[in-house]
Amino acid sequence: MARKRAAYTHLSALFAVVAMAAAAAAPSPAKLALSAQDEQFAHKAAAGGALQIALSKIEIDQGRYPKVVQFARTTEKNFAQGAKKLHRLAGAIGIALPQKPPADVRTLARALAADRGDLVDREYMAQMVPASTVAVNVFDAEAHSGKNRKLVLFAFHMLPKLKQHHSRALAVVANMGRAPVARR
Repeated sequence: MARKRAAYTHLSALFAVVAMAAAAAAPSPAKLALSAQDEQFAHKAAAGGALQIALSKIEIDQGRYPKVVQFARTTEKNFAQGAKKLHRLAGAIGIALPQKPPADVRTLARALAADRGDLVDREYMAQMVPASTVAVNVFDAEAHSGKNRKLVLFAFHMLPKLKQHHSRALAVVANMGRAPVARR
């Protein structure tokens, strides 16, 4: 009887180890629900947010036009909050986002930092208007056709804020006197 009990105990322990190993090896339910579009959305949203944050910090430090500087302050604050939420969500569902801005964002930031005078304000807004257009389009696509429920809800929640941000960018440009022209 004691031998039988020991065998059952050994067998139970073996099943427990196998079950734990299988559970650890299986993808999480959140990861299973990710599509290529969801992953692309997370990466595009992170890169777009990094661009807006990096350029806004430079505008805050070097800008001259008060309405543009105020827009940059609001942009930096809002996008930093959104980036924090996105990184937390991405980590929870198994998407590894870069911790620092992509190379193209760093290149644009260096170029803006090298500008002087009102060229900083104009160049900053020349980047913000198309960047906000892209952000609205990227978030709209995820909100309407993404597969991962958590990312879809995030995109849906952020979309009105991004549309408002885009409208404010257009209004700031209209109040500057002449439309900014991006360098090529």
